[in-house]
Amino acid sequence: MSQVGIYGATGIICMVCSSIFFSVLADKIIKREWMSRSNTRRMMQAIGTFIPAILTLVMPFLNGNFILFVVAFDVCIALLGATLSGHSPVVIYISPNYPGTTSGIINTFSSLSGIFSPIVSDALT
Repeated sequence: MSQVGIYGATGIICMVCSSIFFSVLADKIIKREWMSRSNTRRMMQAIGTFIPAILTLVMPFLNGNFILFVVAFDVCIALLGATLSGHSPVVIYISPNYPGTTSGIINTFSSLSGIFSPIVSDALT
């Protein structure tokens, strides 16, 4: 395995660990009634999107410090694990009897941009 693969895998490993952490944290917040279920989901979604967005804007200014860049990248990917406690459970509320089918339909439509973007980009250039 090349070093690039190892550096890329560390982010995914961090995300798996953080998704478990944020799931347990969200459950504790809801069970202890510190926040409502909706506000807990919003908070997890905000943690998983805004902090990585800010770190992504900071990354170009790291001036070639590779280790610092990899750490910032891993933190970004790890914090994306919080979004799994944010928007993912909503599918169960939308369709409690068919969450798998509903999730599949949602993911199919969300993947369409990845399919059509290269086609449109190729047509425009």
